[in-house]
Amino acid sequence: MPSSLWLLPILGLMSCSTPGPVPSDRAARNLREVTLDEAARAQVDVDTQAALIALRADREDEAFKLANAVLKRDPRAARARAILGRVLLTRALREVPPELLAMEEVEGELLLARRLDPSDSEVLLFYSQFLEADGHISSAVEVLGELLAGEPEHIGGLRGASRLQFELGKERAARPLLERLVALDSQDSDALYRLAHCRLELAESLARGDVTATDPPATDGLATDLSTTDEMARALFQQAAADFQVYQLLVSDEILGHLGEVRALLRAAELIEGEQPQQALEEFEAVIDLLNRATARDPNSPVPSHARGAVLVHLGRLAEARTVFEGALRLDPAYLPTLLDLARLLDTLGEKELAKNLCRRALALPVTPTERRQLESYLGGGLPASSQAPMME
Repeated sequence: MPSSLWLLPILGLMSCSTPGPVPSDRAARNLREVTLDEAARAQVDVDTQAALIALRADREDEAFKLANAVLKRDPRAARARAILGRVLLTRALREVPPELLAMEEVEGELLLARRLDPSDSEVLLFYSQFLEADGHISSAVEVLGELLAGEPEHIGGLRGASRLQFELGKERAARPLLERLVALDSQDSDALYRLAHCRLELAESLARGDVTATDPPATDGLATDLSTTDEMARALFQQAAADFQVYQLLVSDEILGHLGEVRALLRAAELIEGEQPQQALEEFEAVIDLLNRATARDPNSPVPSHARGAVLVHLGRLAEARTVFEGALRLDPAYLPTLLDLARLLDTLGEKELAKNLCRRALALPVTPTERRQLESYLGGGLPASSQAPMME
């Protein structure tokens, strides 16, 4: 066989795998302009809105069909093209990892929609969702910023921007977005949880003396005439506790709200413990009552029991704390925070051999390098590792 014939199968394979147009080429393609009469334009608007509603209701086939029908009438209909791109994104993401050509097709459609109407809020929203799915989180945040600059109360934009800022650890940027979102949708439990967490973290910053944590200014009734950062932090802790409480009412089948409220109330009480011991004691007792309710709601979880034990240790009620810690270990014998804190408590009570047994049990579990060093040091004659009660997960 002539050598050139050996190339035919290879050339055939190469022709089949020739890459399609890159996203920028798709976005730059010229589309015919059409002139629609008033009735036809109204129908385009109706079908585009119907496609958007279908998309939001996860009826992607219906959204795809309606968007294509609109584009047959008017290829330059930006929002319909963005809806088409968003449906294609949903389909592409079903593959893990998504195929490159499929993602390039999505990007091309969304870039084209953005070129056709760069200020359309839905176009910007869907493009940001593509950027997020493609791993370009900072770019997604920028696009959502453009959206909210033009439409500050856009629910989807607020949800996306606040969530991404929160996930990036930018609580100060997330908080005002979340405040606006919760004001518009008080039933958004995810937003309320994130807002509570943001306020909690900003309160922690204030408690450390970081006065910039008040920028932007707190809202929703937070006093503005507080004279010290501790007082401001305490008010913000209490506000976070109230948010967690509302969250718990919305999501009654878990205890995250209780645990967040506990952490916030504990920190608020600690800030006045030196100057107002009686008031602080009353607040600690209220936290113990709250943890009792959390235990009743989820009796199989060691977390609220462990937290209650940690509060009792803080109050010096060591015998009660021991009983509570032991109860937590009966629920989960491998729960590391309780193993560590009970070991320290037993050491304080002089029961060092029992404490060492717990430390040996802890060493058999996945521990951090620091915890391992502390445990090994104790077993060699030092003090056992300590743990902080996990109020949030």
